[in-house]
Amino acid sequence: MEKIISIILVTFFLNVVFFQNGFAQEHRYGIKGGITFYQIHGKYVLVQGGERTDLDSHHVSGIEAGFFAEFRVNKMFSIQPEVVFAQKGGSSITSLDVQKDINLNYIDLPVLLKFRVPVTQKFIPYIFGGPYGSILVRAQVDLGEYGSDTITDQYTKLTYGVKVGVGVEIGRFIIDGRYDLGISEIYKEDGSDEYVRGFVISISRLF
Repeated sequence: MEKIISIILVTFFLNVVFFQNGFAQEHRYGIKGGITFYQIHGKYVLVQGGERTDLDSHHVSGIEAGFFAEFRVNKMFSIQPEVVFAQKGGSSITSLDVQKDINLNYIDLPVLLKFRVPVTQKFIPYIFGGPYGSILVRAQVDLGEYGSDTITDQYTKLTYGVKVGVGVEIGRFIIDGRYDLGISEIYKEDGSDEYVRGFVISISRLF
């Protein structure tokens, strides 16, 4: 499954590049950074072969940073591929009343379609959405005073989802908020259906 996702991601990005080289009227580049708020949804199995239990996960905060390119198709539409480091995860309380934080570091590769509504030349609201693929860099469990451990091998290396949001371009600065809907399972354990989803608020600088 991970090989299939890899092929799809590479093919999709190559198609975007070829499309942009052939049809884009203008292109711009930028860097971005922001704050993330994620939690883990779904069901898990406490004991192998046991009953599935609903996750009671709370938000964890982190950071997002990366760069992007924007290729203008016309005055209102553009395509924006990104390469972003994103901290995701979730927090819960164990049966022993210990806070358990799952911290997941990813490289996200979204390709977004933007619909712009120019108010003035330097004030441009927009909406956007599109698919993304994620490459897991590291997974860690943190139990506070009881220590932490790296558990990357327990989580799926490649995942995917959809990002949607709104933003506004003010001169060379961009502010946007987006919802990240993870739609592939992140945990390898049989019987568990876990998905990581959350919100991101970011500021970007165009060059």
